[in-house]
Amino acid sequence: VFMPDGTLGLVQIFPGKIVKLTLDGDPAGEFNPDTGDATAGGFLALVNCRSAGGNLVLSGVQVRANDAGDGQIRSYFVRSYATDGSLQADYFGKQVEWVFGPGFKLRESENDFIWWRMDVGPDGRLVVCEPRNEYALSVYAPDGTLERVIEREYESWERNETVYERFESIMAAQSANFPFEVETEIETLEQDVGDLRVASDGSIWVLPSRQMYDPEPGSFATYDVFTPDGTFAEQVKVICPGDPALDRLVFAGEGLAFQVTGFWDAVLSAAAAGGGSDEAAPMEVICYKIR
Repeated sequence: VFMPDGTLGLVQIFPGKIVKLTLDGDPAGEFNPDTGDATAGGFLALVNCRSAGGNLVLSGVQVRANDAGDGQIRSYFVRSYATDGSLQADYFGKQVEWVFGPGFKLRESENDFIWWRMDVGPDGRLVVCEPRNEYALSVYAPDGTLERVIEREYESWERNETVYERFESIMAAQSANFPFEVETEIETLEQDVGDLRVASDGSIWVLPSRQMYDPEPGSFATYDVFTPDGTFAEQVKVICPGDPALDRLVFAGEGLAFQVTGFWDAVLSAAAAGGGSDEAAPMEVICYKIR
């Protein structure tokens, strides 16, 4: 992530912090978000960081022991931070308590959060799809004020066998980290929004789950595009090699797009603490010119 002070931030997932470098590659210190005493005796993990318009937005999870000492309190968050690490705005979050013992079940729905369904626009506004199975984009001012919600009718996509088994393996890898046997519960419906980006002109590009996992023949994916004020403008079909269920497309300035191959499997493998395949193809970064 490019930090508001002009440095390049390398985001460390766990324990969550950002290592800063100058654009020449020299060390420029560390960024540690202030979480108060919320992580006392626990830990912080960062999952996504976005910065634009002077607004640095972090999403992640804080974990601590519950008061009874028989489980965890997991606080998922999306927050804005100043360059000194102080909290600027607490946009939204959710809290889940895991109580270990008979009947404990590792549920994907409880461990699911927005993660990649967010981006920051050139004016510093945060656009985020908060609900998992609802096509609803919340637009927040940098100070945390909810300005509007952009909605579009959408039928949730039912996971096919390949996608279901992918998340089943991820959950199995996570459950293997527990010192006792854990039953898992996997969702049959995929989240409605697979990816969300705000372009340099303020337009909002949304990749629905159906286009991510079952794109139209001959296309990489089809994005829903909204104007900066939230009006649906058009659908744009992306034509290039690749698979949006595996590869991520990142739109850059000057009419460029970067494709990161194997991105989503790498993300899921990291989430499963190394549950990926040893035979995975090497990742690549491919630059395309948009025409």
